[in-house]
Amino acid sequence: MVKAILAILLGLVSASVLPAQQPKRIFVMPMESTSQPLADMVTAKLISHLVKHGLTVVDVEEKADVVLTGAGIMETRQDQYGHPHFHIHGGWRLVSKKDDGIIWADDVSSSRFAQSASTSFPDNVAKSVEEALLKERK
Repeated sequence: MVKAILAILLGLVSASVLPAQQPKRIFVMPMESTSQPLADMVTAKLISHLVKHGLTVVDVEEKADVVLTGAGIMETRQDQYGHPHFHIHGGWRLVSKKDDGIIWADDVSSSRFAQSASTSFPDNVAKSVEEALLKERK
């Protein structure tokens, strides 16, 4: 019981003494692609997925702490029954506006067996960005 009370008190003291780190504000550059309608849709879905993952997205680059930018391509393949399957992959990076340092960069693809490549791809980017920002906070 005493240990539990001490743990709670230590938590309260450290929370009041240590400044809470503000979440990074992200500006998403429009995705570069050979298909502008696809790029616009994926960019819009990416913003939605970032917000769903609890990240802060801003509409004006000047208000951002970091900028997410990338380019991608969509491939279409047919299965043995002639049904089209789409796959999106691209290179992405998260850049700090403070020092132009690259916080995270990676190749990202839509999930292989996803129903929708245009949904799976932005979700995979959002998950990777979220992990990178959590790692940076530590």
